[in-house]
Amino acid sequence: HTDPAGVEAEPRRAVAERVLEAVAAHTATLERHDTLVLVAHGAAISTAVNALIGMDAEWRGITGMTNAHWAELVASGPGAEPRWRLTGYNLGPLDASSDWDAGPDRPTSEADTETRDPD
Repeated sequence: HTDPAGVEAEPRRAVAERVLEAVAAHTATLERHDTLVLVAHGAAISTAVNALIGMDAEWRGITGMTNAHWAELVASGPGAEPRWRLTGYNLGPLDASSDWDAGPDRPTSEADTETRDPD
């Protein structure tokens, strides 16, 4: 599968390559039990996850990600392929308000601009 003609989006393989380079550069600086957090658009995340677990960047077996959710990958043992194992995908908080991922509230008055109650 390829993206539709005329969309002018960055090709999935280019996204995967760029993210893999960033992951390699950043993980090289981590200690054994450190955590690396990457923040990206959902399409970049699913494409990167494909590449990190050894799948082709064009593979569409991983769905898009829900807003403000995440994937969890763990490094494989030394010399193991693929280098990363997917341990969770499209993960979200255990206790979230019904609108927690809907973006910021729009203030209805001047007073509302100073506080936000997500519930």
